[in-house]
Amino acid sequence: MQAKSVTAVITTYARPFDLLEQSLLSVLRQDYSPLEVVVVDDNGLSSPFAKDIAEGMKAYPNVRLIQHEENRGAQVSRNDAILFSTGELIAFLDDDDYWLEGKLSAQVEAFEEDVGMVFCQGYLCKIEEGKPEKRVPYNMSNCFLPNPTFADMLYGDYIGTTTQAMISRRAFAMCGLFDPDQPARQDYQMWLRISKKLRCVGVEKYLFVHTHHEKSGQISKVPVKAITGFRRILREFADDFRKSPVALCHCHMMIAREYRRGNDRAGYMRHMIKAALVAPRILFHMDELKKRRGLHASRVSAGA
Repeated sequence: MQAKSVTAVITTYARPFDLLEQSLLSVLRQDYSPLEVVVVDDNGLSSPFAKDIAEGMKAYPNVRLIQHEENRGAQVSRNDAILFSTGELIAFLDDDDYWLEGKLSAQVEAFEEDVGMVFCQGYLCKIEEGKPEKRVPYNMSNCFLPNPTFADMLYGDYIGTTTQAMISRRAFAMCGLFDPDQPARQDYQMWLRISKKLRCVGVEKYLFVHTHHEKSGQISKVPVKAITGFRRILREFADDFRKSPVALCHCHMMIAREYRRGNDRAGYMRHMIKAALVAPRILFHMDELKKRRGLHASRVSAGA
């Protein structure tokens, strides 16, 4: 049987070339072929980062470099790479993350006809100035679900960052590309779309390192963008959330948490009230909810 072709996509913005190069080398050292590598520079041609990247990438003539004339966002960057790529399977990597040995081989092996995405476990590496790097399991707050269903994913994001995802070209054809208008939780939105139509499979191996910089500007950490992202997800999957009161309750609680992070007490209370109206018993059994956060949504709904 002929091996499935893979395209590795690295998107970069406002990072020095040496950091991007670390990500790139983690791809080039993979033991899998056929492998196509695409780097999308979203800095804009007038940026000093773009000039450094163009110069540095001369050492990698077999890697395709796409440079945007101006900053267009991570979703557009990923979509451009998907459209210009040739691989049957597409794996993503952020410019400050890196893959560990054997990632591609392990994920390709898990693909079957009805599988749209394969993800994996990995590490979160906290980088703080003046302190040694510290690795912890990336999904330590949730139980690892090797076969999350759409019902599971409505309840919460059991997959995580794009760095751990490998997606079939067929899945994008069926579910569409990343949404450029989604201000945050773009990955979660895509995981919901895929899990609704195809199976998602988790490889129980630690195969990537996701770095978190002390002063990073991750959009998911900006409350107003996260709130808008969750609200858009609620609208897109409104009918599905209505059929799962516990999932809807939990989503309102997630939005409330973002309001609290932004010190907006009125917004926090508004969505906590909505959560209570949807599934009142949940809020009176918070300890039980926390214990069950990693379980299938239907297992919790019996107590709603």
